Amino acid sequence: GDILVFLPGVGEINTMMKLIEGKIQNIVCLPLHAGLTSSEQKNCFAKSKSNLRKIILATNVAETSVTLPDVTVVVDSCRAKITGFDESTGCVALLEQYCAKDSLKQRTGRAGRVQEGVCFRFVSKSQFDKFETATLPEFKRIPLDSILLQILAYGLKAEQFLTNVPDPPSKEAFVLAQQQLTNLSAINNENKEQLSAIGRHLANIPTHPRLGKLLLIGSILGCVSSALS
Repeated sequence: GDILVFLPGVGEINTMMKLIEGKIQNIVCLPLHAGLTSSEQKNCFAKSKSNLRKIILATNVAETSVTLPDVTVVVDSCRAKITGFDESTGCVALLEQYCAKDSLKQRTGRAGRVQEGVCFRFVSKSQFDKFETATLPEFKRIPLDSILLQILAYGLKAEQFLTNVPDPPSKEAFVLAQQQLTNLSAINNENKEQLSAIGRHLANIPTHPRLGKLLLIGSILGCVSSALS
């Protein structure tokens, strides 16, 4: 059967491919991550030739909703890049960390979907036992500034909308996000459910609102290159 290896990110996948390619006979090494085109991803799902064994190096995109029928071995680094809050920059970022047990269980299930399989994890049992039971929902991992900005841009009632999501954020997180957007002059002081002119511009820039405002001011002052840097 084929081998599915879970790695944290694209950089690790590229490094591993260089280490493996050309050094093992009858092996074809394939990447699987969100940055590939659909045609490139299809190579991972094609049935292996009788004289070849695939090693698929994947990020957590292969964790759920993917069936690789020939995989009988999963090798799991137990790590992934997960959206979280980077305290050093004050922005949302992809942070590498150990996965929770529910994610690791999903990964184990990739082996033996249509035949018996086995999973190897690169952690000790005592280390595995200390992992979180479930992955914290993204709403509870990141500040709500950007999300709140997008909700208001669609003309929705923010508090009502956020209360009805499957894992609603805390009231404190919502109030903090409102305060952050007020400080950026992105929402009106009198009506916090309404974007200001600056807020409408920020909602169209695909980055953190604070960085977006830096770009806006850089454009206004004619130093956009410095602002981008």
